[in-house]
Amino acid sequence: MDCWMTEISFNFDQFVLANPDVAPIDLGSIGYSGENSLSVKGSIRDAAYATSGLALEFYRSYNASAHDAAAYFDRISDLDHSHFSPCNKTGNEFANDVEMRLYRQWTGDWEGVVETETGYIANCPDGRFWISPACRHNTSECIPILAAGNGWIVYVFMQWATFYGIPAAVGTAATWEDYSSNVVAFRTLFHWWMPDATFHQLDASMLQFPRHRPREWAVGNYRTADGQSNIVKLIAQPLQLAAPRVQRFLQNFDLDLEDMQSLLRKTSTSAGATAEEVACEWIRANRDRWEKWVPVQTQGYSCKP
Repeated sequence: MDCWMTEISFNFDQFVLANPDVAPIDLGSIGYSGENSLSVKGSIRDAAYATSGLALEFYRSYNASAHDAAAYFDRISDLDHSHFSPCNKTGNEFANDVEMRLYRQWTGDWEGVVETETGYIANCPDGRFWISPACRHNTSECIPILAAGNGWIVYVFMQWATFYGIPAAVGTAATWEDYSSNVVAFRTLFHWWMPDATFHQLDASMLQFPRHRPREWAVGNYRTADGQSNIVKLIAQPLQLAAPRVQRFLQNFDLDLEDMQSLLRKTSTSAGATAEEVACEWIRANRDRWEKWVPVQTQGYSCKP
């Protein structure tokens, strides 16, 4: 399996030390790194540039003191708030005491968090959306930012919004369906990552923030861009004895990001091709690539008739 290792490297190393007999084996990089950021749909990006010359893929274009980027987005009042998780829900990153303390420490925005019996949580006036300082006086001026999962890295979005004067209302979609349908239906910013083809039809652009600074991120200061994520191949320990050739194949296997994105796009719902069809097409067209991975001499190949 492929695993985004950067975010869990410390925990993984600890697990290996504590469970040497069952811990998975790391076979190295899959050939590309993962990327993620806030993203803007192509239709919004192009409309802003055509009418005002505003480049919405650049973080400074969102500073409310200098620009009115919010004019190109819907309002949080346009969204059905029942499709978003409560900020104080157990497991929601808005209720991550450590990250909320770091937010307060680095931004100095004491009003952005509140202290509860279980620790600090994001201050969400309506219980569902955190409001940034730039539009806290008037939520109709906020740009909706949609997070997925349990609020993956919402604490990063909070710091970005505060450091750079972005008028933001950040909410976590209650389900994946709520997330994907709201991204498509409304004019919002949204969390997106690569490789992934869920929103390829939207021609989205990732927002460009200042270059990633690992030392700052290590201490919870997230004012720069997220770093690229190391994606590795993990296998179960028994595989090396049960199928050593398979292990060698997986160890040699690698793709680049462009390859992976292309394959994912072809298997998306709108494209209509099955994963098997796309894989077979790639195999037929790239024999020079995969022959280097296979530890035995092949006698010809026939993926599908």
